[in-house]
Amino acid sequence: MAEILETPKPKILKLADGKEYKIPPLNLNVMADIQEEFDCDFIEVCKKLLNDNKPDFSVLRKALYVLLRQNHPEVTIIDVGKLVESNQLTDVFQAIINMWVNK
Repeated sequence: MAEILETPKPKILKLADGKEYKIPPLNLNVMADIQEEFDCDFIEVCKKLLNDNKPDFSVLRKALYVLLRQNHPEVTIIDVGKLVESNQLTDVFQAIINMWVNK
């Protein structure tokens, strides 16, 4: 019998250094870390990230930083900026959005 409440699995992103990074599923710790980092509620962060369906790059970088440090605490926000090249922006943006809407 399948569990009604399945535990979401992390997403894997391959970034510019060729390594694979785990993005954790959305849970209370992740939402709290995002709220603390942005100093506003989670819904406001989502609105900032989407910003009329155009990604705000500073918000995208910070959101990815918060997500990556869950499983990769050695990564700095500067590292995150270097790990995402322009041709990866859409994929990274979509991965975060999909994780947050549980796809």
